[in-house]
Amino acid sequence: MLVSPTDSETFILRLIWRGALVLCLLAILAMIGVVLRRVHLQNRSAQTERRKSELSRCFHAFLNSRMVFTPASLPKVGPLHYPLIMRLALDLLRSLRGDDVLRVIELVKMWGMEPYLYATVKHGSRGKRIQALTLLSSFDDEASYRVLLDHAGNPDMYIQVSALRGLSMRAPVSDLMDIIDRVTRSGGGMNNSLMLADILRRFGVPVVPALIGLVQSDAEHEVRLAGVMALGMIGDRSALDALIELSQEEGSMLRSAAITAMAQIGDDKAAYAVAALLESDSTPIRIQCAEALGKLKVTGTLPDLVVRLTDREWWVRFRAAEAICKFSDIGLAALRAMGQQDDEAGVIARQVLGELVGVA
Repeated sequence: MLVSPTDSETFILRLIWRGALVLCLLAILAMIGVVLRRVHLQNRSAQTERRKSELSRCFHAFLNSRMVFTPASLPKVGPLHYPLIMRLALDLLRSLRGDDVLRVIELVKMWGMEPYLYATVKHGSRGKRIQALTLLSSFDDEASYRVLLDHAGNPDMYIQVSALRGLSMRAPVSDLMDIIDRVTRSGGGMNNSLMLADILRRFGVPVVPALIGLVQSDAEHEVRLAGVMALGMIGDRSALDALIELSQEEGSMLRSAAITAMAQIGDDKAAYAVAALLESDSTPIRIQCAEALGKLKVTGTLPDLVVRLTDREWWVRFRAAEAICKFSDIGLAALRAMGQQDDEAGVIARQVLGELVGVA
């Protein structure tokens, strides 16, 4: 016997069917939207690539041609093109030097990029701000220099480094103390001492007095550490007194960096100061001093190293023997003489001779 559906069941079935139809239509519309969006993005990407190619050819023509260019003869650009021009200019500047750099900047200025760059430095994302500061580093006008100077103490480490890199290429000696003071008061954003040290050493010997003041100040540890490292990289002997003072501070976190910097400077005064630290109660310091004396190779410190062949710590004895070995013939003679003994000094001397020279 057949049973007819009730009105309520028929109504529910119709609702289900209509809901399924609506979902199918929505799915179709969504698919159409995805396809249209993809087509739009592809067209936009193609337009960007064409525009990029056009602007790139313009840059190369401007660099290589003897023709006189005017703003009217250049491709028309607008604010939407400025980020692309900035990236193209930065890509070119990485491989250019001298007058070619000035030519690139001249073209950027002819396109009226300065307001965009200044606005980007103030309000752009971190990446855009770094790019803008990097491009402004190659400018030669006072306004761009002031922008770099204003960001020398930026609390964002990467923005600060970008500004300092530009200042290292442009800053006059008279501004170095001001720049270091801005770094000192930067608010603790710097946490990469090696990166900052590499920037500071680019200023060269003129910045040494300012760096000495920096390492003796109460600035953040990372900033002072960068100053010590930069002094070692620059290698100016006038920094030795400050470095020696730091190296003698028991418990100082900068002590080790100061010893390394003195080894880089390579002066007899530094060598004797390092040799005196071989008496330190700190095993890591004695090890570091032995290694530093092996780099300095000042003959007058050889007796201090020989004494360390009987140090209570094996690693100190080993590093001292290694350092003696670096003194060429006189060092090898000293190790051979010590190797005749039956004490700890003789054992370590024979071991190092066997490992480094091939004779026991």
